[in-house]
Amino acid sequence: MGLTIWVDDWQVECCGDPFAIGSTVSWTVLPITDPDWLSDVLGPERAATVDAAEDHHTDAPDHLREITGVVQAISTVHCEF
Repeated sequence: MGLTIWVDDWQVECCGDPFAIGSTVSWTVLPITDPDWLSDVLGPERAATVDAAEDHHTDAPDHLREITGVVQAISTVHCEF
């Protein structure tokens, strides 16, 4: 089963471990909390493919899920506010 996970740069820069295609990762993920923002950034079609967001700073344990898998692909998004 494949998942598309949104990973904010600041999450990795702060205290995340570097990863690459082929890396085995264990992440804490939660549902997308702001689908409208994600749609604005990615476009509605691409945003609809994102299954969850990686977040190891959340205080909402009821919505968290631990996943482990192998990174199959990496896509980057660059935007300016």
